[in-house]
Amino acid sequence: FLVLSIEFIDPIFSGNGIACRSLVRSLLGVPDSCVFVVCGCLASVDLTKPLRIPSETFQSSLSVSEEQLERIEGFAVPLEKWYRTDMHCCYSDFASEACKLAPDIAHFKADKCLAIDWTGTRVYRTLRKEMGISMDAEYFAFCCYSFLSGIEEFEKQFYLDEETESIALASNVFALCQADREKLNLIKPTDKVHILLPPLRQDLHRLALQDHPPAARRFVTCCLRLHPSKNVEVFV
Repeated sequence: FLVLSIEFIDPIFSGNGIACRSLVRSLLGVPDSCVFVVCGCLASVDLTKPLRIPSETFQSSLSVSEEQLERIEGFAVPLEKWYRTDMHCCYSDFASEACKLAPDIAHFKADKCLAIDWTGTRVYRTLRKEMGISMDAEYFAFCCYSFLSGIEEFEKQFYLDEETESIALASNVFALCQADREKLNLIKPTDKVHILLPPLRQDLHRLALQDHPPAARRFVTCCLRLHPSKNVEVFV
């Protein structure tokens, strides 16, 4: 699998990075699967070119076994703007710099590309144009940017254009919930939008399988940033 996501290694700053890590961790849980990650990172004076991600960074990000670490590799692209994945991030630089990794990506010989959000499909489009890659792309819409609250009309149109192109380009589109599926179908009506819930962490899976006394209470906690786009009151 080739995974394209701006946010993956530290410092992550949103649920998109957490969701991408969960996705990659679950991919590594599939026997004999191999993953190549192309992500962004915070640029610095000493970090201006794509950097091969060391095993230690993958381990701190994913907490996987030594055997799984042998099946993942990738590069991080330094970006001047960090802590955002909207139209004001370095999406263009991310795509152009990722193309410099074309030989490494080609050598990996991925069967499938998993593009995270419109910024990920931007990279896929650029790679396809520059490299002529033929692998299918799966578009993971962790956020429907076109429906963010409080954005200007020009921003909404930008996201509509990007997400329409992302849907058209992908073999399949994955939404996190029914509401997002409905939004994506409003952007571009199609039968290829599916709901794929975030992978369950193995420690939580083991906890769920434990026997509980009949009187024991189970709690569901929702942790959200207090921002209008999160619509926190829905969970109260």
